[in-house]
Amino acid sequence: MLALYHTGSAVDAGLVGFAASLPNFVVQLPAGALVDRWDRRRLMLWCDVLGAFSIAAVAVAVFLG
Repeated sequence: MLALYHTGSAVDAGLVGFAASLPNFVVQLPAGALVDRWDRRRLMLWCDVLGAFSIAAVAVAVFLG
């Protein structure tokens, strides 16, 4: 919507939307194939650990200003 507001062109807004979703399309298919080959329990544990580190990093950043 911001691109449409600034340019007035629906084509430019569509290109911006496509460019924003392109990384998801490129990453999700190979990631899905890899995840199917890995142990699901270990993968979920790693995801939980990385999520905890992410939340801790945000908390540290807020604390430090």
